[in-house]
Amino acid sequence: MKQKKNIRFLLPLILFLAFILRIVWVNYGLPDFFEIDEGFILMPFVHGEAPLNPYVYPQFIYLSVQAIIEIASFFNIQDYNVYLLIGRFLNNLYALIQVFMVFLIARRAYSKPVGYIAAFLLAVLPIHISLSSALRPDMPMTLMVLVGIYYLLGLLEKEYLRLKDYLIFSLIFALALSIKYPAAAILIPFLYTHYLKRKGKEFFTKELFIVFIATAVLFVLFNPMHFIEFKRFFATMRYEASLQSGSSPFAYKHSTWIKYLIILIGGFGEGLWLISILAIFRVLLNRGKEDVLILLFPLVYFGVMGYYRVANARFILPVVPFMVIISADLIFSLFERFRHLKRGKLIILVSGFLLLSPTLYRSGKYVAWAVQKDTRFIALEWVEENIPPGSSLLIDSAGSPINILLSNGDPRYSLFDMDWMQPPEKHITMIEEGRFDYFILDRYQRSRYPEKAVRPVHEYIENNFEKIAEFRVKIGKPKIFHHIYYRRNNPHTLIFSAHKNEELKISFDQESAVRINSH
Repeated sequence: MKQKKNIRFLLPLILFLAFILRIVWVNYGLPDFFEIDEGFILMPFVHGEAPLNPYVYPQFIYLSVQAIIEIASFFNIQDYNVYLLIGRFLNNLYALIQVFMVFLIARRAYSKPVGYIAAFLLAVLPIHISLSSALRPDMPMTLMVLVGIYYLLGLLEKEYLRLKDYLIFSLIFALALSIKYPAAAILIPFLYTHYLKRKGKEFFTKELFIVFIATAVLFVLFNPMHFIEFKRFFATMRYEASLQSGSSPFAYKHSTWIKYLIILIGGFGEGLWLISILAIFRVLLNRGKEDVLILLFPLVYFGVMGYYRVANARFILPVVPFMVIISADLIFSLFERFRHLKRGKLIILVSGFLLLSPTLYRSGKYVAWAVQKDTRFIALEWVEENIPPGSSLLIDSAGSPINILLSNGDPRYSLFDMDWMQPPEKHITMIEEGRFDYFILDRYQRSRYPEKAVRPVHEYIENNFEKIAEFRVKIGKPKIFHHIYYRRNNPHTLIFSAHKNEELKISFDQESAVRINSH
């Protein structure tokens, strides 16, 4: 009885762990949002445009922001940093509910122990943690897809389906599409469920057609401006379609599929990633209808997203919970097989440590890195205290807080504001003409745009001017490839002076500022 009571508290403990790993760094980058998509979502409100206008995303995310603004305004709060913080907290909430939904799906499809394992794995997964604290539609879309798959698993348990069952799925489907369009991949698991329940009878039924009609009607109700301003909506969809490149899995350097597999290695940890791949083959070779239903969505989604020429860690997020579920089932099966052996417990302990240590290491390192004060804010404070008022600054990032928040009135120029797609010689000529007193660079811009104007300008400045300050984090960031959002934060930041024999030179490592050889 005591053991059952202890198990009863296991899920709340897992949810609490997931909450802590996500909430402690929810305010990163504030009071200046660095995330491109966060700025993109908030800009319509900054410019006073209606949230019902059809942008790249459907209207759910914009209506969510509008609701946040209205509630904040009721309390006389008019600060976009507060809006953003609340939006990130909501994303944290979606992430926590995902952990709970993974438990429910795994319990329904397999067993309660598998549910606990799946919930724990998702709670500590590096890629899930790293994507949970940003105002973007990927997290709520993934949650709605999980709700849909859980509902479809429930339909498999029924002897036959009624019209009500089809209408409820239509509502879930329309809501998912109203968050983000790639949720359309959930249609394939639904068709598979419909096929199984027909038991060899006619596939094309009136209920099936009702699902498509009801989903279309609900989508129009949820997104009316898509059709009121249809030309704008169509132009947006045409742009999205232009991102399709016909990526081939055999073209290693340019294959989006390969890039996503590499993202998942860093996002899962090598051991858990290997388990997930084995679990996929296990389902494909010899498993039941529940396994197939769980695997259908990630396979279809992965296949479609692999045709995009742009690979980004957040795009692959909807695949993650399903890989975790089937991995949890494989882990529990191995546990059951080995625990009765003579040295089974030792084998399980050692194997578990080897498999999960890369995952836990990356998660811990990510959180420790994210809670540090951003180097760009440290550089901002140093600039305000040490650079003479009226100095002309060249900054390599338009989104830098030095460019946005510096209060001393210094003339500021950004490579991005100065038509940075022009040949680097144009910018170097401006530097040679003596237009700038100080140069503020960060390694993220140089690494992301090596072939454009940024890298040559960086190299020219570093080779011809004196470095007077340098800021870097004490705890580095873990490797999750193509995760451009976390790569932007806490960059190695350097400040150079056009004036020789600058008195102050420092190197900052998050613990202390050290003066180095002043002239």
